[in-house]
Amino acid sequence: MFLEKIINYYRQFGLARTVCHSLARVGFAFYYRKMLFYEKDLCQLNGDPHREFTGMHLEHIDEEKLKAIDNYYDGWRTKDGALRRLQKGYQLFSLKEHTERLSYIWVDTGSTEVPYLQLRFPLPEGHSCLAYLYTVKDHRNRGVATLSTQRTMRLFGEKGYTRMISFVLPKNVTVQRVNQKLGFRRFGACTYIRILFLKIYVCRSLFANRRKLFFPLGKNSSRLLNSFSKS
Repeated sequence: MFLEKIINYYRQFGLARTVCHSLARVGFAFYYRKMLFYEKDLCQLNGDPHREFTGMHLEHIDEEKLKAIDNYYDGWRTKDGALRRLQKGYQLFSLKEHTERLSYIWVDTGSTEVPYLQLRFPLPEGHSCLAYLYTVKDHRNRGVATLSTQRTMRLFGEKGYTRMISFVLPKNVTVQRVNQKLGFRRFGACTYIRILFLKIYVCRSLFANRRKLFFPLGKNSSRLLNSFSKS
């Protein structure tokens, strides 16, 4: 099974990335990664700016619905990976136009995982996290990402959540524009540096204009989000 995965990875990404990926799996890794952190106050939502999109609705996807979807892919994982994520308690939604799926949206509550930064941490009470958003290729450039985000914010605001956070790669200009359009504000950035087994996180808070440096053990870090606090 392991060899089969390596061969499939090689066929998809080539020799250089396969070697780096294999070394990383056993702990020999060198990373320099950065993510931007955004937040939205769900208590201050305006009216739906996309009422003209008739026939579109947001659907919650449970395990049974996911199993019934042919050729599932949300930009990061296949159906098996998505099922494992649902079993961990994370929530999956899809924006649909009549019977056709336009996007997939993952929302985390209680805790969240950020594989790109190789960590997980608890979310404060009342917080939700827009973890992943994927627009199906045939439906891009139609405002689907904006509408998906807006409908998701409204749903979780109605559920009683007061804040939604979002992690965005600096190069993902499209999602940054969507966030800004919908009133998200950037509150910080996290730079992840890994040298072999040593992990270093540099968190910059825009609230207090300061940086914090810490070295978590494993993938858990309950202190990461607190490093952006205003105090």
